[in-house]
Amino acid sequence: MLNNRKIKVHFLLSMLFLFSFLSTLWMIDLKNSFIFDDYSNICYARFNSFEELFKIFPTHTYNDRPIGSMFVKVLNVLFGLNYQNYHIIFTFIHYINIFLVYKISCFLFDFIATEEKKYLSIIAASIFGIYPLSIMSVSWISAVYDLLCCLFALLSIMFYLKARISDRYELNYAALALVCFYLSIRSKEMTLTLPLILFIYEIWLAIKNKNKIIIKWYLIGKIIIMFLFVFLLFRGGIEEIGPDNPYYQDFSIPNLFHNAIKYLFLYFDWSNTGFTFYQYTKGAVIGVSFFIVVFLYAIYSAIKKKEFSIIFLITCIGISLSVVLTMANMQHRLYLYIPSVFIGITVSAFIYNILKTRIKYLWEVSIVIIIGLYLINFTSGMIGFKSNWMDLCYNDAQGLKQLERLEKPVEQSNIFVKSTEDTYNIFYYGPGNSMKLLFDDPSLNIFLVDEFPIEPVKPYIFLEYNNNSIIEVERDMSIPPIEIESVYPEQINKETNFNKDGTLDIAIVSNIINEYLKIIINGKELNTVIGSDFISTTVPQILLDDESLNIQVYDTKAESFSEIITVEIDLK
Repeated sequence: MLNNRKIKVHFLLSMLFLFSFLSTLWMIDLKNSFIFDDYSNICYARFNSFEELFKIFPTHTYNDRPIGSMFVKVLNVLFGLNYQNYHIIFTFIHYINIFLVYKISCFLFDFIATEEKKYLSIIAASIFGIYPLSIMSVSWISAVYDLLCCLFALLSIMFYLKARISDRYELNYAALALVCFYLSIRSKEMTLTLPLILFIYEIWLAIKNKNKIIIKWYLIGKIIIMFLFVFLLFRGGIEEIGPDNPYYQDFSIPNLFHNAIKYLFLYFDWSNTGFTFYQYTKGAVIGVSFFIVVFLYAIYSAIKKKEFSIIFLITCIGISLSVVLTMANMQHRLYLYIPSVFIGITVSAFIYNILKTRIKYLWEVSIVIIIGLYLINFTSGMIGFKSNWMDLCYNDAQGLKQLERLEKPVEQSNIFVKSTEDTYNIFYYGPGNSMKLLFDDPSLNIFLVDEFPIEPVKPYIFLEYNNNSIIEVERDMSIPPIEIESVYPEQINKETNFNKDGTLDIAIVSNIINEYLKIIINGKELNTVIGSDFISTTVPQILLDDESLNIQVYDTKAESFSEIITVEIDLK
């Protein structure tokens, strides 16, 4: 009998991962290429060092996610622009997340008999891992931040739960829980409110066991980290984001409630072929009706039965969404990935309460739910979503192939692309980050134009974008002679600000700025600092004893010198 029960559990686990694989199979297809923000995110990771990417604390409000950027950099080092390998790694992370949801659910349902506990945990993990409307994060390289944020959040919850029941290893698990929470919010801000969910869990345990609320020091530590990061993220304010911006924040109660309703419809809308909320539709009626039933049952259980588990779980769903509920102008499927963890656990708790007297049928119910979740992939909305996504990916992949056929531009080329303003295209982000990636050259300057300039700055390329075709119209890769446009200071006298040791910092603006430039003063090559708009050096005191500074810029790659600019010295 015992072996038969184990076989049933193993069978359900096999179904869980089989149908999770089938739900994500299209994501590792060769057609699922780079798209949208992928070019910008990979560019940012590729052309910055690990030291430049990582900051312990956030320095700006939005998109301060060093862990995700560092992970993308590792993938780029390993796989280059082989996007299929990126997607294979992402689906593997998703499967790890599914397993963690299963294990966490087993902890939460620990008061139930072993097999039934595992059945319910498999249902929770299935809703998280198979339901197609909430796993967009797995299909998009730019959503790596959501995947990693969820991974570290689940690990943090797991270690927290282990720390609570372990005497010998409590300190180790607590430390891991804190570290994983930090890594989660440095992957993406979505789990910033995770400590509040754990606090809700402690309240539920206290009510369930009729004990006092126990707040461990490591939960207090997470709460402190949460408030610290909220302060750091918003210390600059959000007033600079206008009401027409997709990331405009509105903290009013009506807006939060309205957005919560929109996310409810977005989660259940099987007719939506896009990835954002656009209107209330009939396609969401079945799912929304089911949620209303669960919500009403939760209230009934809390009032009549003094059973608060489901109402607390619904609260956790809201808390997990709270970070994005303030965004008045955008409700995105990406943001459903982490809340779907708690949606799955909520549904499992509801099913347990409904089937308490018929618990022997839970195994059969689990099979039906897993298959039903997978079949949602074949609704009109999901078929349309995948088709639209793959069409866009195909166009970008074809664009990359056309760009590959171009001769590589020289460094700091000015590339003018005509006729790209009407629709999304491969040049849109950056603009032209796709070309910087493809040619491994961050110095390229890409301009989207209505008409080609009459006198473009050399070196330059004219490209015309027409009906997904990229045509090279004109090219001139000749490098103009280097010229000094200005020197600061323009003259050196008693009023000039010298350094304390008697040296002098000077800055030079030239028509060309690259890493190969060297400053030569009075025939002596000096240490040169390359900036984004100018180059600079420190003039030693011995050179300032001369009557003038004869300044030249030398391009070591092109082996060319600028003309000499003389700065007079008058210290009398």
